[in-house]
Amino acid sequence: DKQLGAENVEVYSTFYKPTEWTVAERPDNTCFLKIIVDLSRNEKVVGFHVLGIHAGEITQGVAVAIKAGATKEIFDDTIGIHPTSAEAMTSLTVTRSSGESATQKSC
Repeated sequence: DKQLGAENVEVYSTFYKPTEWTVAERPDNTCFLKIIVDLSRNEKVVGFHVLGIHAGEITQGVAVAIKAGATKEIFDDTIGIHPTSAEAMTSLTVTRSSGESATQKSC
């Protein structure tokens, strides 16, 4: 927040359960990811965090997008590859400023 100014930072986040954990009946909301955007630059993605399986693969793809100057809109317009953990990156709607919970409901 200090570098961009708190008024220019928004964080989109979600908890998720990888699809392959469904059969094993593992708990929901075990994994987490978020992107950090600069509101002063058309929601340019400036940061990213992921806690979960396949984090390396997800990070590599997101790093390329950030390096290329991707915005939140570009992430939203991307069709997620199903079934993958990374598809959660294309449907982030909960923001830190909204105060809403980032937890997901089971199917």
